[in-house]
Amino acid sequence: IDRDGQIEIDQQVVSLEELHQILKTARAEYPKIGVVIRGDGRSDLQTVVSVHSACTQAGVTDIGLAVRETSLQR
Repeated sequence: IDRDGQIEIDQQVVSLEELHQILKTARAEYPKIGVVIRGDGRSDLQTVVSVHSACTQAGVTDIGLAVRETSLQR
């Protein structure tokens, strides 16, 4: 998830609906598939939650979270 809230899989921008379908298809082929949701440090939390929800609705239960750090301003 980039800072503008765009969702990408393999450098392709996808919608939440497309993400859900991609995950359902992948899970049918690989039942134990896992997902790592990686967000920009400035990405919106709601988008992260929506992506997580799409994963669980597709039946994916092995979900990790990773965040790219932003530099701290003082």
